[in-house]
Amino acid sequence: LTREGKDLLPEVVEAMASLVRASARIKRSMGELSVQLPPTFSLCWFLPRLPRLKAALPALDVRVATHWTDAPDFSRADVDVIVAHGDGNWTNVRAVPVMREMLLPYCPAAVAAPLGGPADLVQATLLHANRDRGEWLAWLRGHGLGDVHFAHEQHFDTVHMCLEAARNGLGVAIADPALLDAAADDFNLVTPFESPVASGNGYYLTYPPERAEQAKIVAFQAWLLNEARVP
Repeated sequence: LTREGKDLLPEVVEAMASLVRASARIKRSMGELSVQLPPTFSLCWFLPRLPRLKAALPALDVRVATHWTDAPDFSRADVDVIVAHGDGNWTNVRAVPVMREMLLPYCPAAVAAPLGGPADLVQATLLHANRDRGEWLAWLRGHGLGDVHFAHEQHFDTVHMCLEAARNGLGVAIADPALLDAAADDFNLVTPFESPVASGNGYYLTYPPERAEQAKIVAFQAWLLNEARVP
């Protein structure tokens, strides 16, 4: 080393040591984050993005559980955050909007071919992810078909199962195109009508208000909203 280098060496060593200590503090503050996600949100939207999360937040150890809920309850769920589906009006939680839910029908091209308009869907087998038929009713009402009798229908307990059923020719599923992202191609499904309807619901990141300043939740929330492109 030159004389100048030798003079600077202690400061460089101390600076590097400070960086190591700061990195260790960040890692300790991040630690483990347990996340509960709706099943289809997890499989179709979150899982393909998990490598990007690991690259963006390498110090965060994310533990994922799947469970559908439209009423986040942290007294029952041993998790840090819950992504919940609904209108966001829940008590005792902070609800941060992640994405607004839009709805489109999905089916194989062969099933879509004879469908001339939305009214034709009434004679098709409609696949439901819940018993209240809310998603299909919202979409049909959005196309002026408010008083509908379902001629044929099949119920499942997740949107993902509806999409799998549609792929196997069992009927027409309904889902959020933003949630599916590129997954519609994976399912070999098309949408017979490019006319999405807002369901009035959405996906929200929820957590108890007292956790709002936790570094791991702040970091995860920022990453999640960036991925969803919510301003």
